[in-house]
Amino acid sequence: MPYDVQRTFTEHSALVLTPQMRMLAAGMPSALARGAATAVSGPAGCGKTTMLKAVAAVADPAVNTAFADITRGSTDRQVWEEIATAVLGVTVEGTARDMRHATLEHLVTHPTLLIVDEAQFIGRAGLLQLRWLWAHPFPNGFAIVLAGSDLFSHLDADESIASRINRRIALDHHTAATMVTHIQNHHRLAAITDRDLLVRINEQYAQGSWRKWSNFLAELRDQHHRGPITEQAAQQALTSITGRHIDLAERQPSRR
Repeated sequence: MPYDVQRTFTEHSALVLTPQMRMLAAGMPSALARGAATAVSGPAGCGKTTMLKAVAAVADPAVNTAFADITRGSTDRQVWEEIATAVLGVTVEGTARDMRHATLEHLVTHPTLLIVDEAQFIGRAGLLQLRWLWAHPFPNGFAIVLAGSDLFSHLDADESIASRINRRIALDHHTAATMVTHIQNHHRLAAITDRDLLVRINEQYAQGSWRKWSNFLAELRDQHHRGPITEQAAQQALTSITGRHIDLAERQPSRR
């Protein structure tokens, strides 16, 4: 991956460039050409949304990157309203069928990467209709990325859907030691920061969550922090995020 793309990728993920992120980004040109569907599954906090935002940040500018976020309990119409609005950039009126056809017409002339987060909340009927969309041969390119918690089992409930998934990427939480190592290896500020401080941040705040680490490192970026992360800078960032004092001096038994 070219350095400028890698840098943008990392900055927009607000965290690190993981092997799974590289895999997903590297496969996008081929996926767009083939109309491929990728499924990303993992528990809350494992980095799904971070990964998707990073991929969207480095997508080809000539490709319309549409980001749809499905909420629990969404009806078929609400699912398609979210997807159609993401793809077209404007609110589409009418029935779910009207929205599907408006989306289809738009995709015929606009190469699009459609990212659907929390896809586990799409019912079987909605997934079958979505499968109809990604199975359509769009001449200018189309790809879809579905992401959600326990998504594989949700998709596997229907073989006609499961068999149309071209690639699966599984994410999971890391141990404290592995998480700190990943961050040290990939994030420029963490690489020059005392490991003991990173361990304490993980113990007292992040607890192995990619989302929390993303929030923390993004806060440091927004505060224009430069150089190694200090305890004072970390404390200031954590107070800003949580609204409360987290004493990094209080050590739990080490899990390194």
